[in-house]
Amino acid sequence: MSAREEEPHAASDAVDLTRTFQALANGDRLALLRALLLQDVEDGPARSIAGLAAQTELSRFSASRHLSILHDAGVVVFGGVGTGSCTI
Repeated sequence: MSAREEEPHAASDAVDLTRTFQALANGDRLALLRALLLQDVEDGPARSIAGLAAQTELSRFSASRHLSILHDAGVVVFGGVGTGSCTI
């Protein structure tokens, strides 16, 4: 099968990968992910957006926007312990 005759799901997979890589190609989003990963390794509770913003020195608005992009890319999940919390 040639590249032009890709199966429909292959094109969808490429779009998903592109979205994921674009989401990860930002220093602020990587800092948020690092904070979430460290929390996960320490087996701590889900982090609030306000807590992540403070830890990464981002405004709550900026942290929320970046976390939304990571969520849309399937990298983080919202919910958990309280309103506005997220996990990786």
